[in-house]
Amino acid sequence: MHLLRLFVFCFFIAGSTTFGANLLVNGDFELPGATFTTDFKSIASGTLPGWASAVGNGENAANYYSATNSSAFWIPNPQSGSYCVQFDSSDIPDFYSTGGSLSQTVSLVAGVHYALTFYMSAEVGHGVAVTSQINVILNGGGFSNQTTSFQASWNGADKANPEPSWVQKTLNFTPTSTGSVTLKFQDAWVSNTVSSNASLDNVDLEVIPEMTPWSMTAAFTALAVSASIWKARRRRFVSKVAA
Repeated sequence: MHLLRLFVFCFFIAGSTTFGANLLVNGDFELPGATFTTDFKSIASGTLPGWASAVGNGENAANYYSATNSSAFWIPNPQSGSYCVQFDSSDIPDFYSTGGSLSQTVSLVAGVHYALTFYMSAEVGHGVAVTSQINVILNGGGFSNQTTSFQASWNGADKANPEPSWVQKTLNFTPTSTGSVTLKFQDAWVSNTVSSNASLDNVDLEVIPEMTPWSMTAAFTALAVSASIWKARRRRFVSKVAA
């Protein structure tokens, strides 16, 4: 067990010192929390620390900050924690050309591989199947409006706690230049019999650790040293038993 723990520790630590650290601010949307609302409420651009909010051009468009068991029957309960966000781009099923969005800008390094993970959900509580879409748009770091689309569907059942409607999505990317990269999550219209607004929760951006020649050497050296120590201890134990 000691041998395995040491090897795994060296494998990851040697590969990347930032592995496991979320590079985004307030990715779980737990701020501002109850100081803003204990139900659901539309948000302005600077309401959520770390995030810029923009509404779309649909009818009665708004972005909502929603708490667990909020009175908004169409917004799912958070995937985890106490709050999530819904891009309420329109309250009718008609087309809109610009959906609501949240964006955040971070400083990233060229040639480093990053993994962006998040949870999304379609609307709940309508009694009919619904599909929603979120476009993730990257700008900066060598990207120019690089857009990747993600969809989630739900059968229309009411909100629940825990909430089963959430789906985890992942986008891996590598900047080609060092500097600021803006990550935008934007609701996109999908044809449904009811409104197709998407919800977002627990956004995480991390470095994907790489095994370089140096880190592989360090890991296997640690493994060899640990094996040598284990053999020496075993020989001493055998010698004591034989005596």
